[in-house]
Formats: sequence, structure tokens, C-alpha cells
Amino acid sequence: MKKQLRVSGIILLLFILLLGGCTNNANNPAAKFYGTWKTVGSFSDNETWVFYQNGTVKNTQFQVLDEVPLTSTAWFKYEVKDNNLCLSSIEVSPESPSNYSECFSYEFFEDADRVTLSFDGTVAMIFARAS
Repeated sequence: MKKQLRVSGIILLLFILLLGGCTNNANNPAAKFYGTWKTVGSFSDNETWVFYQNGTVKNTQFQVLDEVPLTSTAWFKYEVKDNNLCLSSIEVSPESPSNYSECFSYEFFEDADRVTLSFDGTVAMIFARAS
């Protein structure tokens, strides 16, 4: 009897933990962005965006200029609110001309494996989740 009670208790605890994890992601729209994304379509296919749970995102761009391969990296803070993904550059002084802050509307497709970012009704970027 005690063994059955223990097993039932463990199953109940696992069930509660599982439901708790689902609730957190449902209440956190930023969770859909977590992970690595690549730009696709008519946009640069040489860009990678990595969204971290701490609210930062790393953008890495690979390009060749005058036959010399170059890699550039930029860091942003991001926030998801009111169906918008807002990006703000970090590690840049506020008076710098490269200081960046913009909000994009977003729409997920293909079971959240693709997302389109738009600005004023115009598609700005299309991301595909990296495998």
C-alpha cells in the first residue's frame, strides 16, 4: 500500500511539474523566439540570430568583401510585448549614430519554425529556426 502511495505521489508530482512548465511558456511570448534562427528568402542567407532567455540576442553576419571573408557580430536587448519584437542595440553609447532601437510586428508559421518580422506593414526579415 505504501509503495502504491509513493508511486502515485511521484506521478502526481511529475504531472504538476509538466503542467507548470507549459504554463510558463504560454505566459511568456518571448519563449517562442528562444534559440538560433537564420535569415531566409530574399534577405541575407548569411545571418544568424541567437535569442537567449536573459533578453539578449546575438546577430552574426558573414559576408565577403573584395574576396575577404568578414564576420561581424552585434548584440541587442529584446523584449516581446503587444505582438511586437523590440530590439535595442547594446554596448553602444546613446549618442552614437549606430545606436539602434526598433519594434517589429511578428507572425509565426510552420509550427513556430518560421517567423516574419514586419515594420509599418512591410516585411523586414524572415527567420527560419536553425536545425
